[in-house]
Amino acid sequence: GLGSFQQGEALLRRSLSLTGVAASSRARGYVALGDALSRDGQYGPAMGSYKAALALATDVSDPRPDLIGRIYDGFGEAATGLNAFPEADRLIHKALSVDLAGPGRNSPDVARDLEALSVNDVFAGRLDEGRKSLEQALAIRRKIQGELHPLVAQDLMTLGSIAYLQHDSLSAERYYRGELKSARLVLGPDHPDVAFIENN
Repeated sequence: GLGSFQQGEALLRRSLSLTGVAASSRARGYVALGDALSRDGQYGPAMGSYKAALALATDVSDPRPDLIGRIYDGFGEAATGLNAFPEADRLIHKALSVDLAGPGRNSPDVARDLEALSVNDVFAGRLDEGRKSLEQALAIRRKIQGELHPLVAQDLMTLGSIAYLQHDSLSAERYYRGELKSARLVLGPDHPDVAFIENN
C-alpha cells in the first residue's frame, strides 16, 4: 500500500518460508505476493504465485473459497500486463462468475472484477466496453462503500481518463469533479493529489 513493493515482496517471501503455517494462510500470502509482483511488472512470476495460491485455496483440508475470485482476477490482471487480452478476459470472467455465485451482484468483489475487466478492455482498445464495466463497478462501490472510499475516487479518475481518450470532455470533467470533491474531503485542499486532479 505504501508502494514499497520490493520490501513487501521480501517480507512476503520470508513469511512463506516459515514452517507449520496453515494452507489457508499460505494461500493468502501467495495472493499478496502475486499482487506485489504484478504491481512491479513481474507478470510471469506473479502468475506462478497465483498458481500456488489457487492450489492451496482449493485444498480440501483447509480451503479458502473466498480467495478464488481474487486469484482469478490476479491471473487476469497479469495476463493484461502481458498483452494477452483474450486470456485475461477469460480469467476475469471466471472470477466474475465465482463472485456472482458467492458474495453476490452488489459486492465489492464483483466491483473488483468489473474494474479488472475495464482495465483489460481499455488496454485492448475497447474503450466503450471498459467505460461501461467501470461505471457498473463505480455504482457498486458507491452503494456499498460510500462516496469517500478511495476506490470510488480511483474509479472516477479512470472514468475521466477514458472519457478524455474518447474526446468526451464534458463527461471527463464531470468524473474529475466527482473525484476532486472526494479528494478534498479526504486529503484536504493542499494535497498534491488534489492539485493533480485540478490539473486534469
